[in-house]
Amino acid sequence: MAAPSSRGSRGRKAPREPSVRWRPGPRRRSSSSSAPTARGRRTASSRAPPPAACSSTRCRGIPASGRGSSRSATGRRRSACGSPARRGPCSPSGSTSSSSARRGSAARPARDNGGAMRIVHVCQATTRGGLLRVAETLARVQRARHEVAFASPLVPGTDELIAAHWPHGVDGNRALRALRALRRRVTDWRADAVIIHAGSPGEGAFAPLILRRRWTVAIVEHAPDVFPLARPLRDRVLFAIKRRADLWAAVSRAGARSIARRAGVPEARIAVLENGVPAPPDIPPGDASLRLPFEAGPVLLGAGRPDAIKGFDLFVAAARELASRHPALRFLWVGGERAFEAEPVRVVPFTDRLGWMIRRARAVVIPSRAEGLPALLLEAWAVRTPVLAARVGGIPELTERLGDDRWTFAPEDPARIAAAAEALLSDERLGIELAERGHALWQERYTPEAMAQRWEDALTHATAS
Repeated sequence: MAAPSSRGSRGRKAPREPSVRWRPGPRRRSSSSSAPTARGRRTASSRAPPPAACSSTRCRGIPASGRGSSRSATGRRRSACGSPARRGPCSPSGSTSSSSARRGSAARPARDNGGAMRIVHVCQATTRGGLLRVAETLARVQRARHEVAFASPLVPGTDELIAAHWPHGVDGNRALRALRALRRRVTDWRADAVIIHAGSPGEGAFAPLILRRRWTVAIVEHAPDVFPLARPLRDRVLFAIKRRADLWAAVSRAGARSIARRAGVPEARIAVLENGVPAPPDIPPGDASLRLPFEAGPVLLGAGRPDAIKGFDLFVAAARELASRHPALRFLWVGGERAFEAEPVRVVPFTDRLGWMIRRARAVVIPSRAEGLPALLLEAWAVRTPVLAARVGGIPELTERLGDDRWTFAPEDPARIAAAAEALLSDERLGIELAERGHALWQERYTPEAMAQRWEDALTHATAS
């Protein structure tokens, strides 16, 4: 009789784990026994000498030295059980995790080296919009004090950041398996904190990073009202998982109230950690067609996905009303994946020359139906460009701090957008005044350094408690 197949009683292969750009290193096993494992592998002590550390661009960003805190007298890395930890081709430091060391909700304390931590940012942004720009900014500023890695489907591997790919837009078991692989990679790196930037319907796939972990978990909801609750049972489970986090945050008080209401938790449970952005770079676009609108006349600029949530239809309707009375006025929208015309609005794909456009626009218009704390708004203030914005999300909180509401309008009303734009166009001093006051508020509260300090205080408190 033939021996049973190693594939299982039904003869099927186990499903392959999806490719993850930040590939996990091999799992550590005790060297106390060389007996074969369930998969037919032997433990570290029975293996050949380990390969050299991987130099692949997929694993850049983690320094080659100073990884971990457990070394023997000979300088060799030791595992939790005292045996030399093996190294894998994509885990130069080896793994020091063990099943007995895993904890449910308890967080690891910060390292005793001046408070420096190993922080992993995980961002499942689906477009190169404000969420990704804010997350990348926070990661870069934190690198001045901490070791920081970054995982996102949209960020390629560089010397500065580590990128992790999981199946983009895939729900179900494949996405969960990919995130489990990312969790193993985070474990191998011995992370102290994981910051999850939530802003898409797939944010529940981060559950493997929240459950059964050994690090402090922080979740920040950038726009909790953007995606309405569509599946009550699924969302109840999702909120139950998120309550396991050490720090649950929103970028505005309005966002905190929304999360508390929808998750059924006290509002005091949700921290408010406002965004911060740098002044966008002034790099002119190489494509002359992108410069043409700014050379032809004053430009009203919008940006983001050209969809209903971002109020693209409202922007187009207001532009048509304004174009009949101001023929020299130009309308430009930056975002989406392709260029098209929605007369009189010209739409161009997202470009890293957006900062150049913000600096030269007559005003930046934010007609969104739902928002968190828009990075586009703060970027415009950083370079003294006037802003016109709908009173949604955290924008009314900025109005309170500015002490002036002449730059805002009621949401979902193209006529109000057109009226606010005409007031700005007819009074140049009003635009200058609003831009200067916005710039002063940005300098005081919304710089990258101010945001990083808010996060530093919050992570220190969450780790200590």
